[in-house]
Amino acid sequence: MATLRIALAQCKQTADFDENARTIFRFLEQAAAAQAQIVCFPETQSVGYRVDIATPDAPVEPERLDALHNQIAARCGELGVACILGTEIPLESNPHGKPYNSALVISPSGEILGAHHKTKLTPLDAVAYSPGN
Repeated sequence: MATLRIALAQCKQTADFDENARTIFRFLEQAAAAQAQIVCFPETQSVGYRVDIATPDAPVEPERLDALHNQIAARCGELGVACILGTEIPLESNPHGKPYNSALVISPSGEILGAHHKTKLTPLDAVAYSPGN
């Protein structure tokens, strides 16, 4: 039977985008060094949870977030590690609405395969996020 090694990144989130990005890359490196095949990050790791770490209305530039997602995907491809990245995705249909609390699925070849938007929001989640469908 083949073994699947999954790394669960129990890491600190902050309201600082750059610090969160450094943390993600550091944990990717550690997981690859430990020969993990998949790394799973907590929800909203890229930007910090908007209800108790960042503020619900904290601005996140969509282009900057998209660039980070692409950089993480590229690094996953270089390391040969798949990743489930807790992040957020701006609400495309309403640029003034709340973002989605999302998980990106990134392949070990560095391709972003898709995103899941959290559908069952807690009352606290609903303060800052839109439900997915």
